[in-house]
Amino acid sequence: MANRAYLFSADLPDAWAFPEDRYYDSRWNIPLSWFFFYGLPDIKHVRVTFGESAWDELKLASDREAAIRRFEVRRPILEAAVGAGLPTGAIDALVNDVRGWQGRYLLLDPEEILDDEAEKDLDLLSLILQAIEMGGSDAVLEAARRFVYPFDDDPERCRDVVIGLTYW
Repeated sequence: MANRAYLFSADLPDAWAFPEDRYYDSRWNIPLSWFFFYGLPDIKHVRVTFGESAWDELKLASDREAAIRRFEVRRPILEAAVGAGLPTGAIDALVNDVRGWQGRYLLLDPEEILDDEAEKDLDLLSLILQAIEMGGSDAVLEAARRFVYPFDDDPERCRDVVIGLTYW
């Protein structure tokens, strides 16, 4: 299994090749905050072909402006779940970055983190998004534990788990 997930913006809801700049990256987990941009209808089954082989992958896609509004409404749940472990301004920086990106759609490609068992992964992603929708921070953490590592006392490592990384 590979080990990366990507959050980025694109002009089309199915443009899964992430840009060379202006994206968030994660290693070995899907940052908790990324889920707060999406709802159940945003889970997409994408057919991938490579030579003679074909398979389905799960991805998330939403109108970027709608995703930002959704995130802002849900932000108190994220902050309650994370506590004070993040560096000051980390969530603001994420939202401001996403707000400043070009492209109509906000895309999350988690494929390298998923188990390649589409039904199991769909159930887990759905459970996380439902927990966020219901508004309970403890339920969110429980649902997300398969994809999100425990928070760390070190603010930088906590940021990696909650926000992800950027390279610009």
